[in-house]
Amino acid sequence: MKDNIISSPIVPNISLKLEISIYFYYTSGAIVLAIFLHLPTLHQNAKKYIQDLHMPLRIPGLPNNFTADDYPYELDSESDEFKIMLESVKTMTKSVAIIVNTFDAIEGKALEPLNKRMIIPNGTTPTMFSIGPLITSSYGGDENGCLRWLDLQPSKSFVFLSFGSMVRFPKAQLKEIALGLEKSKQRFLWIVRSELDLEDLSPEEFLKRTKENGMVVRNWAPQGAILSHDSTDGFVTHYGWNSVLQAVRGGVPMVAGPLYAEQSLNKVILVEEMKVALELNKSKDGFVSGIELGGQIKELMDSCKGNESKQMIFKTKISSKEARDQNGSLFLI
Repeated sequence: MKDNIISSPIVPNISLKLEISIYFYYTSGAIVLAIFLHLPTLHQNAKKYIQDLHMPLRIPGLPNNFTADDYPYELDSESDEFKIMLESVKTMTKSVAIIVNTFDAIEGKALEPLNKRMIIPNGTTPTMFSIGPLITSSYGGDENGCLRWLDLQPSKSFVFLSFGSMVRFPKAQLKEIALGLEKSKQRFLWIVRSELDLEDLSPEEFLKRTKENGMVVRNWAPQGAILSHDSTDGFVTHYGWNSVLQAVRGGVPMVAGPLYAEQSLNKVILVEEMKVALELNKSKDGFVSGIELGGQIKELMDSCKGNESKQMIFKTKISSKEARDQNGSLFLI
């Protein structure tokens, strides 16, 4: 969220003096933006602290069962961070428009009340421009040989595992991922961001046993290029928004468990509303077992439910291309 917040009220004051229009670019999706813009209303109407409201929060465009517990950031009404968020909303409402990296086919329910200016009662909601899906371009070469390896795989044959640039799993979780991959009996490409030696990915001799149908790479791979490759048929991810949009652009269904930030809200869209992803069940401490991971990968790759997700994500891929062509042309005007 902090990347999306401009907390200083100085910006609109300066822009008014210089007669410069303000446009905010919001890097997360519309569902998070809707909640963010509605925070002052929740704060004003709440009879007790927002974080203590364990009941549905009626926010236009959001699921009816959404509560403060589902919000991905701290809602302590007395905290300095929360006060900065309120000030940030006030600053955003003074802008001419807010630019959002999303499109109707993936977040239509959240975009409709934003476009109809229903989010801020008796207030001013800026014009919304949906310009997605915009995704980070792949950079660097193929120093790890990922793409060369993919070129040797059959069409729609393997699952890709990557959990963003910030996640560092403990050794116990890495072992369970390795166990799950073996149990799934699927081809795989796994990006491991860890200081551990790859040889420590027990079960014993995991790398040797899976070398014919799997590849494990440390730290980095060209994710966008991998997700758009013809061999890719599934994506195990954390629901980060850029990763989600890359998967949609590539037409790749997902298996995922949210880890932090707005990812739990992204899960609602992809699993419950769009049916393009399967959810990983976690223990109370956030741990995913190898049995759970292997079972969900196998279901995605080889089951009726998985096929349904593949059909839905293919339709969304077509819609994303149409949105990109249309919105890109509109935005350039």
